[in-house]
Amino acid sequence: MATLLQPAAVEETRRAAAALLAGSWSRGSEEESRARGLLPKLRGLRLFPELALLCDRVARLDPKDAKTRRLLTQALIETGHPTAAAEVARAALRGLPESDPEWCELYGLIGRANKQILMEARDPGDQRGQETLRECLAAYEKPFRRDPGNVWQAINLVAVASFARRMKWRLPAKLDPEAMARQVIAGLEAAIAKDGHEKCGKWGFATLAEAHLALGDLDGVERWLKSYLSSPDLEAFDVASTLRQFSRLWGFEGSGDQRREGILQSLHARLLSLPGAQIAYSPQELQTALHPGVMAAEASLMPIVLEIRNHKAAIEYLREEA
Repeated sequence: MATLLQPAAVEETRRAAAALLAGSWSRGSEEESRARGLLPKLRGLRLFPELALLCDRVARLDPKDAKTRRLLTQALIETGHPTAAAEVARAALRGLPESDPEWCELYGLIGRANKQILMEARDPGDQRGQETLRECLAAYEKPFRRDPGNVWQAINLVAVASFARRMKWRLPAKLDPEAMARQVIAGLEAAIAKDGHEKCGKWGFATLAEAHLALGDLDGVERWLKSYLSSPDLEAFDVASTLRQFSRLWGFEGSGDQRREGILQSLHARLLSLPGAQIAYSPQELQTALHPGVMAAEASLMPIVLEIRNHKAAIEYLREEA
């Protein structure tokens, strides 16, 4: 693993998690309270192995706590276990009323898990891939149909549908990603007009950027990404999620388009400036990316190879700026 930024806060958080995991504690104890308080911080710093372990310990004491199950679902996705993640989310949804805020979050994460499976499939267009696509779209759609204010699920529905269309996969006839993108933009812009630009928040800015992308408006993308990347509460988890979305789902990686490559470099550079930013690649991936004359890249490796080269360019840019 190549760890780019590991400030003291990251190591302190990791040590705090390790100390809690080493001990035994009971329901209602001070240790349980500390563990619950540490979970969001672990997620923000992208310490997902520790997050999964600590969520599991908390869930043993409080099996019906949907928030802990949601964070465990997120950790499992990020550590390469999307199938298990979807099952954890489905179990947490059993008996959970739609009025519970975690209901929408858990359905969104089932969509996220299926999106990961889709992205990693060798042949996403085969029968199983089509089933995964349907499951993904249905999971993202449920929260949005319940409340159009659930914009992060809505914009992922737009992104996955747009990706599927580019791949020439079958989509439900009723699904119109452009119309949904316009609806998302209208809702967020109305909220900004009412409550002010600051009330939109980092995820609102990122959502607006993606919605404009769905409409082919790169000026809008750049405008809202600038607000997003300037958000004072931005965390490595946030930018890593946005970078993955733009590079792979929206097809920016290796596009050859100067503006799209510039957007990716901005996201890479901002990510590497945040506590908890980490990258990990296999020796084969690194050798192929950094020494192209020595080892030829297989087609399946090209997205990762291009990502490594973008990381390298971002690091060189930060060094020059420093």
